[in-house]
Amino acid sequence: MTMVQWQSADAMEAAKPAVIDAHAAVSFAPVACFDSVGISSGLGNYEDAAR
Repeated sequence: MTMVQWQSADAMEAAKPAVIDAHAAVSFAPVACFDSVGISSGLGNYEDAAR
């Protein structure tokens, strides 16, 4: 499991192009990688219910 806490929704959106570029730079295809090793993912965005 990987979890991150973003400063804001805008910060998360701003990071997406950098992640895509980093994956491309090393020829990493997340979906193909996950499929090849049998990983299923469940992505979600969660907020602190106390806020």
